[in-house]
Amino acid sequence: MIKMIESRQNAFIKQIRALKDKKNRDSEGLYIAESVKMVKEALKCVPDDVVYVVGTKTCLQDIDVPETKKVEVTDSVFESISTEVSPQGVLAVIR
Repeated sequence: MIKMIESRQNAFIKQIRALKDKKNRDSEGLYIAESVKMVKEALKCVPDDVVYVVGTKTCLQDIDVPETKKVEVTDSVFESISTEVSPQGVLAVIR
């Protein structure tokens, strides 16, 4: 697992934030699935296409994610990458 990311200016976080724009999703071939249910479904149905699961510590504990795909972030960092009005604290970056 990548250690805790606490900065909104982290390069990895900036890459995820860029996926909010369609042109970036198209050019990278990646998209975001956000919510506990969506992440669990992605891990169940297309586990090889899940690149990362990004979330807060409490949310990541509730989902069975391979350690190599986990990225833990603080609440404020997660809010900066979330596309939801009321974020659940976890999202998946999928190919």
